[in-house]
Amino acid sequence: MKRLSAVRRRIELQRGRASDFIGRFETNQPGEVVDLLVVVSNSEHNRDRTLRDSEAFLRRAVHQRGAAVGEVTHWKGGRYAGFKLPRPFRKAAWKAKAQGRKLLAESTDRFLRDPYYHSNDAPDRQVWRREDFEDLRDHFLDVPLVTYLDPDASPKAVRSFQRKRGKEMKGNPGGRCSKRRRGHRNCKAIKEQWLPIVQGLKDQGLNAHQIYRDLQTRGAVIVYRTVLRWFQGM
Repeated sequence: MKRLSAVRRRIELQRGRASDFIGRFETNQPGEVVDLLVVVSNSEHNRDRTLRDSEAFLRRAVHQRGAAVGEVTHWKGGRYAGFKLPRPFRKAAWKAKAQGRKLLAESTDRFLRDPYYHSNDAPDRQVWRREDFEDLRDHFLDVPLVTYLDPDASPKAVRSFQRKRGKEMKGNPGGRCSKRRRGHRNCKAIKEQWLPIVQGLKDQGLNAHQIYRDLQTRGAVIVYRTVLRWFQGM
């Protein structure tokens, strides 16, 4: 029993919490500029689209807090504890460090995954060692790291958020709205807000893809198919 207790004490001394090293989204202040780290894992389908949806979601969240988006870094694939930091991550850290900015991702696993994580065989594996979190801080040059979700969110909570975010950002096929829910604006209000902007950007010579990217920077939650349909109907 004494040996078991000693082992447990040793494990507890090694245990760390993500929230001790990663800040919460609510710490972003109005007027602040934050950089985005937009990551999709190898297990996610249609990764290009997921990258776009994730970036659009984070941009909207930042704008709703009255802050602004600076640099945006995309990465396809996981980043695992004990492995070298991918070059795009290093560049994102250098830029954020030079500008004195925070680096925002959706969840802790976008910064760091357990090396034994597997989307099918071990989906609930989660980084827990203090040493791994300390390495994370060092690798990112002590740049303040922030997540939209609670840094200590469980893998189940992260998966639930990703499903809801995906549904929200993609909408229904053809850009049509689902049944209106309490507290949500309907399609007519969205169209009235953004259609004149689309028309103005088209008159300036922008194509449908350029207009879609511009709307994302303005915080619009509209899928590309909707923008293309509006564009072609003008």
